[in-house]
Amino acid sequence: MIEGITAPEVKALAEKRRNGWSIRSLVTASNIPQHRLSRYLRIYESLGDGAFVPEKRQLSYTASNNRKLRNLVKKHGLTRPEICELLNAPSGTVKNWLRGEDTKGFCPMPAYALELLQIKLREGKVLEEMRRATD
Repeated sequence: MIEGITAPEVKALAEKRRNGWSIRSLVTASNIPQHRLSRYLRIYESLGDGAFVPEKRQLSYTASNNRKLRNLVKKHGLTRPEICELLNAPSGTVKNWLRGEDTKGFCPMPAYALELLQIKLREGKVLEEMRRATD
């Protein structure tokens, strides 16, 4: 799924393009770099809006997501490698998500990553199987 632009946003841009707007005009109006905008439009033309996140909520990046992550770590006894495996995320990224907000290198955790982790932990079996496989 393409992040950085929502399905309704790319749909509106594609409609403007079909109505004769130049790429340069779309770049100016959307503040999206030309190479990226062209790529978004090509993907939209070939795959439709299903290739893009459906709504802005999934793109939210707030420090509260990081606090929720730290609470999940405490509650489930998660290690950084376990989080990396569950989310298929690089170790450095997870490390930055786990930092305090005032710490150098802090990076806000995207809402979709937190939601995915919560779903996998709710299922329970995923974490148990993963831990059994490493024992």
